[in-house]
Amino acid sequence: MKRWIITISILILIIPLTNAAGIGIAPSTIEFIDVLRGSTYEKEFKIDNTADEDINAMISIDEYEDWITLVPGNSVPVSARDSSMVKMMVDVPRDAREGVYETDMHVEGKPVETREGVGLIPGAGFKAVIRVTDEKIIEGYVDNIRTRDGNLEEKPKFLITLLNKGNVEVTPNVEILVGDDKMEEELDSLLPWKSDTYTIEYDKEVFRGLQTAIVKVYLGKKLVTEKEVSFSMLEGEFAPDETVEESKTNIVVGIMIIAVIVVVGLILYYVITKKKK
Repeated sequence: MKRWIITISILILIIPLTNAAGIGIAPSTIEFIDVLRGSTYEKEFKIDNTADEDINAMISIDEYEDWITLVPGNSVPVSARDSSMVKMMVDVPRDAREGVYETDMHVEGKPVETREGVGLIPGAGFKAVIRVTDEKIIEGYVDNIRTRDGNLEEKPKFLITLLNKGNVEVTPNVEILVGDDKMEEELDSLLPWKSDTYTIEYDKEVFRGLQTAIVKVYLGKKLVTEKEVSFSMLEGEFAPDETVEESKTNIVVGIMIIAVIVVVGLILYYVITKKKK
């Protein structure tokens, strides 16, 4: 009976330790869809270490190993109860045929501090899928367009978040229309499947107050999106295109309005007091 109690007690102690040690991979499948031969593409995956000790995650590739490069390498340090990101780069050979290529990949954890009786930490497997095509795809998605107000010291700004959904590197172009003025700007290039937020300063002169702008985003000649947004030139400042003469005119008009109000008030006061007498 005592032996059974001891055995059960040992199992109770061991099971939590076993469950606590392991490796997780996300995503479980890494897809490189519609890639061109002779081109390089990259994506990232995450290695989770659920163990209570630091490990080196050892990554092995079953097939097409010569297509794949991992950064920082096939051995990735992962701290205890933490995760590390790995960049997976695929170089598609120029002589690759159109079609789908798949390979299984495996990750095993090796403790950084090797102790007697401690072996590899239970690992995990995931899959890489590479679909090769001859078609060049130019496609993008604008996630958001925002504005920041301006004044004399700072021009208004437009913030555009763009995702390259195609399989070639692209150079976006932006067109901003405010009234009769138009501004065009070429943005930094964007790799396939990558996103970036661009900040564009509107360098044209604008009036004080609330303004409306039409923002158009192009990839080549293809219009990705068109959106109407608003921004303000902050009150209390003269906008760059408001001249001193225009300012003086506004002041004179204001004084005249006040004078009319005062005169009307005096007339009403005179009429009311006369009736009382």
